[in-house]
Amino acid sequence: RQLVPGYDQMVGCVVDAVGSNGPSAVLDIGMGTGTLAQRVVETLGRTALTGVETSVDMLAVAEGRLASEPRIRVVRANILEYEPKDPFAAIYTNLVLHNIPYVEKSTLLQRIRSWLTPGGLFVWGDLIRHEDKVTQEKWVRVRIEHARATGCPEGLVERNFLKEGTSAFPLAVSATSEAGLAAGFSSVREIWTRDTFSVFALETQIED
Repeated sequence: RQLVPGYDQMVGCVVDAVGSNGPSAVLDIGMGTGTLAQRVVETLGRTALTGVETSVDMLAVAEGRLASEPRIRVVRANILEYEPKDPFAAIYTNLVLHNIPYVEKSTLLQRIRSWLTPGGLFVWGDLIRHEDKVTQEKWVRVRIEHARATGCPEGLVERNFLKEGTSAFPLAVSATSEAGLAAGFSSVREIWTRDTFSVFALETQIED
């Protein structure tokens, strides 16, 4: 919340979008400590969820948090190497894919598309990059001021924004749409945006 203004709105948008078509099977890419996965299954009722995470430390927290929830299956895997046994009606990720380099991101989007059932939905919340440099710099300044005003340690502020500027790979909104369509999604919609963050809904074609 200190580094992502509007974090609660962003997460709420992801949950609402995932639940929009009442999916029976959902995949969480980069589930972290499991807080979003827990919220999704509590909100969606009968949904079964598979969470993929590569960090051992985060998985340990997630497994403890979700131990009493039989509808959630936790898998340790790098998403670039993960292969599900069965397709999903919905897939979501939040604040994860900007860490994936552009070439690998393109391939991953194609694989995500192949993991969805016809009419399935991929909800993608992430860091974005504004195409206009002045606009981008303005929103980064706003976020830095927000982080400091809400008590974020200065060291964390410096590390976070250094990482975003040197080793993150966010897409612009237009590039996200182009990448989704190139990966085989039938439509890409921007459904929420604030500062340097957006949520997108990528849909697959319903079979005749």
